[in-house]
Amino acid sequence: MRPAEPIARTRLVVATLLFGGALLFGMIQALLHPAGRDTLRVEVKTLRSAIAEALALTAADDQGHVTRAFFDVDLELLRRDVEMATSHLSPARAQGDLRARFEEVARLAEVSRVGLDALATPGSPPDSVVAAQASLAAAKVRLSEIEREIAR
Repeated sequence: MRPAEPIARTRLVVATLLFGGALLFGMIQALLHPAGRDTLRVEVKTLRSAIAEALALTAADDQGHVTRAFFDVDLELLRRDVEMATSHLSPARAQGDLRARFEEVARLAEVSRVGLDALATPGSPPDSVVAAQASLAAAKVRLSEIEREIAR
């Protein structure tokens, strides 16, 4: 079995080099290829959808239609969606004419993240929950406006 060890080691080195090269290529591609209107459109839809679902979820929770476990799990999934969208909204990657729009959507994503965090905190005071719902609703309205603007 000794002769197989150098072959296995060589395969491991080649696989590691290929993986590293692919990762480096992806990073360079991301840096050189600016984020455009399509990227912005996808992230705006993701954020708007996550906020709409969170608002519907809190309404269902207020009416006693969902269990706390379901609420917690669904809200965590929505928080992950918002975090993922936020990571794609770097204004530094945006095409020049879209940079301000990326910055605005990134701010709305941060508002969404803070609102979802407030909703996820068990035992939050009712006024902080209402404030979080209001900020999420306002962010949703603005995201809907942006979505219509960039669709043109």
